[in-house]
Amino acid sequence: MPCLDKKRDTKKIEAVSKVCLIALLDVLSVAICYFFGLWFRFDFKFAEIYPMFIEGYTNNIALWCAIHLVVFALFRLYNSIWVFVGTSEVFRIIGAYIVLAVVGVFGFHFYGVALPRSSCVVGLVFSFVSTVAIRFSYRLIRTAQMKINHMTHAAGLKNVMIIGAGGIGDHPTFMALSLAAEALKKIGFTLT
Repeated sequence: MPCLDKKRDTKKIEAVSKVCLIALLDVLSVAICYFFGLWFRFDFKFAEIYPMFIEGYTNNIALWCAIHLVVFALFRLYNSIWVFVGTSEVFRIIGAYIVLAVVGVFGFHFYGVALPRSSCVVGLVFSFVSTVAIRFSYRLIRTAQMKINHMTHAAGLKNVMIIGAGGIGDHPTFMALSLAAEALKKIGFTLT
C-alpha cells in the first residue's frame, strides 16, 4: 500500500508545517507585543525609550520567546490547531499565560532584566490577545471561506423540494427544473 503511506506522509508533513507556522507566528507576536509594551510605556515615542531598555529588550526577547514556546507546548497549544478551537483551548491559553506571568515575575526579578515593569505587563496582555487571535483566526477564515463559497455557488439559485411526485415523476420534474425560468436547485425528492 505505497499510496496510503505516501498519503500518510503528506498529512504528517502538512501537520508539522502547520505547527511550525503557528510557532513562528507565536514568536513574531511575542516579540512585537513586548516591543509594543515598551513603546506604549513611553507614549509611542521611540526617541524617548532609554537605550538601556532597548538593550534589555534585544538581549532578552529571544529567551522570552523560547520560554513562551516551551510553555505553549507544555499546555498542548500546538496539538489542536486547525481544528475547531473551543473553550478548552481558551482555558489552556489562560493557564499558559498564568504560568508565563509567574515565570516572568520571578525571571525579571531574579535575572535583573532592564525593562520597565509596566511594559512587561502590557506586553503580556498584548501577547495574550494576539495568541487568542492566532488560535481563532483559522476558524474565522474557514467560516468566511465557507460563507463565500456558499454565496458564489448558490448565487441566483432557489432551493426546491419536490413532494409527492413518486418514482415516475423524478425525470419529468428534473427536466422541468432544468428548463425553469429561474435557477432552481433540487434539494430533495420524496417518493410518496
